[in-house]
Formats: sequence, C-alpha cells, structure tokens
Amino acid sequence: MHKGEECSRSALDKAGELEKILDNTPFLLTRCSRDLRYLYVSKAYATMIRRAPDEIAGRPIIEIMGLNGFETIRPYVESVLRGQRVEFEAEIDFTGIGPRQLRVIYAPERDDQSRVVGWIASIIEISEPSKATEEKEQLKKLTAEMGIGIWDWDIRTDNLSWTPELEVIYGVRPATGKSCGDFHNRVHLDDVKDVEARLAAAIKARETFQLEFRIVRPNGQMRWVMALGRAVYDKATGEPIRVIGTNIDITQRKASEAQAESQRKELTHLMRVASLGGLSGGIAHEISQPLASILANAQSAQTMLAQESTDCVQLAEILEDIVQDNIRATQVIHRLRRLFKKTERSEAPVNLNDLITSTLALLHHEMVNRRIKVSAEFGATLPLVLGEAVELQQVLINLIVNAIEAMASTPPSERTVSIVTKETTQGHVEVSIRDRGPGMSSDELNRIFEPHFTTKEKGLGFGLSICSTIVTLHRGQIDLRNASEGGMVATVSLPKYSQLRTVNQ
Repeated sequence: MHKGEECSRSALDKAGELEKILDNTPFLLTRCSRDLRYLYVSKAYATMIRRAPDEIAGRPIIEIMGLNGFETIRPYVESVLRGQRVEFEAEIDFTGIGPRQLRVIYAPERDDQSRVVGWIASIIEISEPSKATEEKEQLKKLTAEMGIGIWDWDIRTDNLSWTPELEVIYGVRPATGKSCGDFHNRVHLDDVKDVEARLAAAIKARETFQLEFRIVRPNGQMRWVMALGRAVYDKATGEPIRVIGTNIDITQRKASEAQAESQRKELTHLMRVASLGGLSGGIAHEISQPLASILANAQSAQTMLAQESTDCVQLAEILEDIVQDNIRATQVIHRLRRLFKKTERSEAPVNLNDLITSTLALLHHEMVNRRIKVSAEFGATLPLVLGEAVELQQVLINLIVNAIEAMASTPPSERTVSIVTKETTQGHVEVSIRDRGPGMSSDELNRIFEPHFTTKEKGLGFGLSICSTIVTLHRGQIDLRNASEGGMVATVSLPKYSQLRTVNQ
C-alpha cells in the first residue's frame, strides 16, 4: 500500500470513528467541511433543529440554518477556517424553529498536511435558563438530603468557599471558617500526616483522590469523613491552582463496619476454639509426650545420682533431653495460647513455610491417629507475605482438617495430604492443599463458601466462609476445585510482602 493510500485509509478510519461517536453522543455536535456543508451531525443536534441526521448530512449549512442564522455564525466560521479555535455565545435564528441561545466552540479539523479542511462544533443550548436554575436547585436539594458538603479551595489565596452542609459536617459556624486551615485543623491528629501525604500525591499525579479520615468537632465529638475531589491546574504553568471536592459524613457507616468486624472476630474466635476443641485429644497427647519424657529422664537422673559412681557424660545427656522436651512442650502451649487468645489485629511479615510447619505440628497426633501421610513440597526461596499469623494459621488448620476428614472412606494406604508452596509468575505466594477423597459435586462447589452450607453431618457451615473472609482481608484469593487425579485441591493465593510495601510507599 502506498503512503498516499495509507493516509487516505487513515482519514477514512478517523472519519468512521467520528461518525460513530456523533451518532451516539447525547451532546450537540456537528462536523462541517471547508465548502460550508454538514458532513455529520449528532442525533441530539438534529433533534434540536427538528430534522433527521440523514436529512442534514451533505447539505449546505446556509440551507439548513437559513440566511439569518448563517450570517450570525459567518465571522466565527471565517476564523476557524483560518485555523483558529473559536468560542462564542449567540442567539441563532434557525429557519422554521426560531431563535436558540447557544454557547459554541469551533475547533479546526486538519488533514495529514495540517491544512484546515473543516471544523468540529461543540454546542450547548442555554436558551432555557429556568431549566438550568431548576436543575441547580435539584442538585442543591439532593446534596442537602445526602449531607454532602461541596467545597472549592483556591490554593494561591488559601480562600475556601463551601456549601452549608460542610459546616454541619465539621460543626463550624460560617463566621469561623475563612480558610482551608479552619477545616484542616479539625482533622484528627493521628490522621493528619496520612491525609496530607495522600492529597499531595494525588495532586502531583493529577489523579482524583478519595480519603477517609476522622475529624474532631469543636465540641470534642469525633466523626468519620470521606473526601472526594480533584485539582485544577494552570494551563500555562501546569501548577495546581484550585482543589474542588465533596465531603460526606460516613460515621454511621464506619460504626456499622466496626460492629460487623467485631461480630466477625467473635465468630472467628469461636470457630477457632471449636476447631481446637475437636482436636483436644491430639493436643493433649502432644503435650503429654514431652512431659512423660521429662518425668522419665528426671527419674533416671535421680537414680544415677543415688549411685556411688555417677557417669557425668550420661547425666549431661539426660539433662539436655529434659531441656529439649521442656522446650517442645512450651512451644505447643505457646501455639495454643496464641490461637485461643483474643488480641487486636496486627499484620506483620509472615513466612508461610514456617507457619505450615507449625500447623502440622499441632495436627500431628490427629494425622497419626487417622493414618494420614503428609507430602510437603515447600518453595525454597518463598517470599514473605503480609498478614496476621493467627488468622492465616486458622485458615491452614481448617483446610488441612477438611482434607483429613474428606479421606475417611479412602483406603489407609492412599490417605495423603499434599501441601505445595510456591511463588507465582503474578507475584503472589500460593499454598495448595490436596486430599485423596471423593471430591465434590458442581452444586456443592458453587455453594461451598456460603455461610451455613456444609457437607458434614455435624458441621456448622462457617469454616470455609470464615476462611474466605480472612483471605479476602489479606488481599488474597481462595479457591476449591476437584483435582483431575481425584480428590480436592484448596488453593490460597496471597500478595508478596515486598509487592505490598512497594505499592504503599
């Protein structure tokens, strides 16, 4: 294809795209040629002048508008054909429909050699001031009903204008609010730095900002506020000159979220206690083993000390065994206390390989008792994840116990839980837990994460629902599916700690 043909095809493609836009836009738009003809018009424009779009395309402008209307726009058309962008307001008299008060922008259209071949017109009808006033009043009423405060901050003068709803949200009187500082000073001290940093980052990146923070009213009452807005920039220098935004009081929403979170924590804790209660026999065995060993070794040491000749080397070995068994028992108790204890949620870097090893130690007796083998394949350089270790361990306990119970009817020689950890190409850390049970039906899989749904005879139906909530809270995903080789595979995918740290910086 020759260069000229490419240019022609490019022009046709652009024209086709523009025609599609004009056919569907609700705005008043026209595209006109240098020989003063309409090429395309939007349906909205055609409706305004009471014609169909195909009645206008290709026709002379003066024929459609009439002589009086064309004479009004003539000087602006001459300017745009000289390559100038034109803005104007005028009353244009259309033949057959009468005058229309319009605000118009003409932008020159150029070909590949930058020659002006026509223009694009963007038009706003302003001949219905009563309608505009009515719409403004409706908007004002709506923002008042929703408690939305609208504000406009001039950065250069620090002058802030606002609607009365903003005064209600912040609890300030009109006489006391003169600058942005009067509202900024109401932001809770613990939230100031975060608000300032995120606002500055959004302005620098020329992005819309959405912030949630606490404010303290003059009477000492604390409220939650959500702010949404964007900066306006100087066309010449590119510097931000104004910030326009809205504020809404979200205290009630935050209270509801806090109550729901409290209920979730309580249910999660109860499920954790219930899970461990079912494993109480195995846990008691895990503790009794090192205690029995300590007792036996201590009695042996006493016997040796009662003899006339004592083998110091053997005695030292016995004492070392006592120390190691004590450490083992202490670790079991420590893990149990951490799982039973109610604490405030606190995220920190977590090594999932270590957490799985710790979880398997808790479940060791249960697996031995049910003749379950474990096949573990841990990623050698597995990245850390950011999370709450106790919550993540609860997910692991639930998924591994589910895998154990799913193999109740599986022949003992085939009862294997396979655990694999790896880093994915998407930058996530993935844990897969597979059993060799019968799997699930498609209907069961579709409902498996629903609260109250269970496939167990005495199940409550909250285990996997809570697991899903915990994983989502950790910005991850959980999935259950039937394995092609038989059994079920539960997969948990969590973002790497380093990835989250980079995003938050």
